[in-house]
Amino acid sequence: MFHFKLKVTSSLIFILFAQLISFLIWVEMGFYFSCVVFLTFSVLCLLDIVTLLINFLMLKKIEIKRDVHDKFIEGDSIDLKLLIKNKGGFPFANVEIHDYLPWAENDSKVVFFAEWLRKGDTLVREHSSTCMYRGKYTLNRINLIVRGIVGFVFIEKAVDINNVVYVYPETFFIARIPPLVKGYLPWFGLDTISSGGDDDEFFGLREYKKGDSLKRIHWFSVARKNRLVVKEFQKCAFYQASLVFVLHKSYKQDKSRDNIVEYIIKMAASLTRYFIQNNICVELLAHTGKLAIFYPSNKGGEYMDELFKFYSEAQAESRLTLKDFLSEYYNLLPYRSTVFVLMTEKEIDDIAGFLHLKDKDIEIIAIVFLTYSFYYNLEGHENLTLKERVASKLSALGVRAFVCVRGDNLGNLFLSAR
Repeated sequence: MFHFKLKVTSSLIFILFAQLISFLIWVEMGFYFSCVVFLTFSVLCLLDIVTLLINFLMLKKIEIKRDVHDKFIEGDSIDLKLLIKNKGGFPFANVEIHDYLPWAENDSKVVFFAEWLRKGDTLVREHSSTCMYRGKYTLNRINLIVRGIVGFVFIEKAVDINNVVYVYPETFFIARIPPLVKGYLPWFGLDTISSGGDDDEFFGLREYKKGDSLKRIHWFSVARKNRLVVKEFQKCAFYQASLVFVLHKSYKQDKSRDNIVEYIIKMAASLTRYFIQNNICVELLAHTGKLAIFYPSNKGGEYMDELFKFYSEAQAESRLTLKDFLSEYYNLLPYRSTVFVLMTEKEIDDIAGFLHLKDKDIEIIAIVFLTYSFYYNLEGHENLTLKERVASKLSALGVRAFVCVRGDNLGNLFLSAR
């Protein structure tokens, strides 16, 4: 889809004004020089209009595409490639190509110039820029501008080419996490196994395969079906974890990667990556202005992409408190699991009302971000004192807590976990 715009330059206005003055002088006073000036400017304008019309007709034969990957990480350089092909029957000259980058901090317009494009040729123009902030970015139009031989008038063609780019939050390495509660019921994505034990449960029967243990032969079925049949088991003892957080409107969120919202998102994304890479079932329950519920599926890497796309777009737009959110949706948390609640110290009292989750064999682990450290420059001992105070309060409630402040190395947060 495209549309055209005809635009004039300030030089054309000046030329037309000069022509008018020259014409009046020629008519009134009969100066030969004024006649020459008038005719010269008239010829230039005519040539400009004629060549512009030719380029306009050729412009319809221009095909343009944008090639860009759809997934990046904060701080990555995003490489784009523009392919401009002349599908017309004649050469094409003097084309300006304007591309627009929605993640650019200053000037979002990138300009290229094609002096000459022969019949059937494809012009390739590459450019790149660094995207420092997570998000979902949509690249829409590309503008093509053609001018006449002089450039008094030009035509702008806007081509709608939609590309969606997700910039995922940057994650950090997690060496280990606190011990998780072991679940019983199989979730999506768990594979059956061929060996048994205390953690395995009878799954069904299948035909004998070379290498199967003779101890697993189901003799009753062998006698009935007249072929070897073995018992198959599935793994029922596994680990499952849930991530819970609310991005409330009161959280200070500026255009930086050094605020509470970005810390929460980075923590959630890093834990998600750790869980999925270690075959731990992970559920996400969050509110960012809209409810987000993600259940583990059997899609592997696709499931992680779904979660990271959500993290890319998440903003602090929720009007629910953590207490209200948990009151309404706590029943979605699975039995025998570990729940990681990402919160601030102002929400500690909200956790106290949900200690009954322990009756469902749910272990609560609080990851607390101290808001004061994001708004004020506190000394090291002040941060340490606040951390100890928060951890002590949650410990009294029977909740294990990990407390962090702005500037902490989040990768070291769980190193003391046992």
